[in-house]
Amino acid sequence: MKNNNHTFWAMVCHLSSLVGFLLPGFSIIGPLIVWGLKRHDHPLIMKNGRNVINFILSYWIYTFGLLAVFTLFAVCVMLPGSMLFQVFMRNAFTSFVMFFYGASAIVYICIYGFVHVVLPIYGGIKALNGEVYRYPFTLSLLKETEPLVIEKTKKAK
Repeated sequence: MKNNNHTFWAMVCHLSSLVGFLLPGFSIIGPLIVWGLKRHDHPLIMKNGRNVINFILSYWIYTFGLLAVFTLFAVCVMLPGSMLFQVFMRNAFTSFVMFFYGASAIVYICIYGFVHVVLPIYGGIKALNGEVYRYPFTLSLLKETEPLVIEKTKKAK
């Protein structure tokens, strides 16, 4: 196992996202601070920090999208004057549909919590070993700028 300063900071990028469980909504603050201060020190920090920030932003996008779908469904179904409300109230499957709706929301919340705890820890272990960890189902929102970092690193040597 490599125990260099840059592997430590790459690991901190991943693990600092866990702050979001103590302060909801602040999961991006820790990685942004570490990445902003240390990204020009080594390409490993640059790549891991960018992957963590992309991960957090991607899952925020997924969460807001699913929240919009759940809210739209709930409003359309539960408004007494709506056509869907009248259909669901006359339908024998009303309780099944509502159960499925609630169960899918609970399943998503459990998966979301699991993903936001396990993957940053796994990414931190990979970073401590000197590897770049790319999170699954992550959108590439931040562009790669490694050539600038590599040139700066070579000049510093």
